[in-house]
Parts: sequence; C-alpha cells; structure tokens
Amino acid sequence: MWPLSMEWYGDRLDPDYSAKPVGELQAMLNRAGLVGDFWRLEP
Repeated sequence: MWPLSMEWYGDRLDPDYSAKPVGELQAMLNRAGLVGDFWRLEP
C-alpha cells in the first residue's frame, strides 16, 4: 500500500499541484493489483 500512497499523494503538497485524471488514478490502482468492480473509478 505504501507505494500506491506515495504515487497517489506524493505531489499533493506541491505548489503547482493539479488533480490527476481519473484514467491515471485507475492505472495506479491497477498497478497496485487493486482490480475488479469494487476498485473501478469509472463506470
């Protein structure tokens, strides 16, 4: 979980932060092995 957390929130406090697109967030979940209907961010 730590690698996912770092990837998801790692730049959150940067002054130039902008929200990541849903597709990028979904890819992060997939890389962490969190797949299936429960983890799907898009319908």
